[in-house]
Amino acid sequence: MKVSQEVRETTEAEARKISLAYDGAIAAQIQAETSVKERSTELQGLRQLMGEVCNRLSPPPSTEVPLAKRLRALPRHVVRVVLEGMYLRSSIALGQMVSHFDEIDVIMIVEGYAAGWSEEELDAIEEQVSPHVCSLARQNDVKLLLTSPLNAEAPPATLLRVSWTIFICL
Repeated sequence: MKVSQEVRETTEAEARKISLAYDGAIAAQIQAETSVKERSTELQGLRQLMGEVCNRLSPPPSTEVPLAKRLRALPRHVVRVVLEGMYLRSSIALGQMVSHFDEIDVIMIVEGYAAGWSEEELDAIEEQVSPHVCSLARQNDVKLLLTSPLNAEAPPATLLRVSWTIFICL
């Protein structure tokens, strides 16, 4: 009888250990499932947010395009939007300057106004123009940059004007 009592106690102890291990495994599984659900919810939210960013910063595609492909194209598109916005704003600014000041030689600016000028002369021009350029830059409207029309290939004159604007802004 003593042996059967020991066997019974040992069996009960082992059953408790197995029951505790089972409860621990169930708790770990529930925690893992909860973690997976939370992560899945987080990833779905992130995907939705990235879709909104793409929709806001790039034109909607004409066909169904995977989000990953749109995300890869987004930096290139944003750079084009900013450059186009800079071009439009600089064109407006140059147009206003030329309409008010006859002595501004737009042809020289487009062809590369630095030809024949010393570095000191260019620095002096930059000092004179910088406050006005900064004032114009503060007036830039992000909505204009985001909604401006995009040209896939800018003509060389556009690139020169953009380069000129960037040079002045620096």
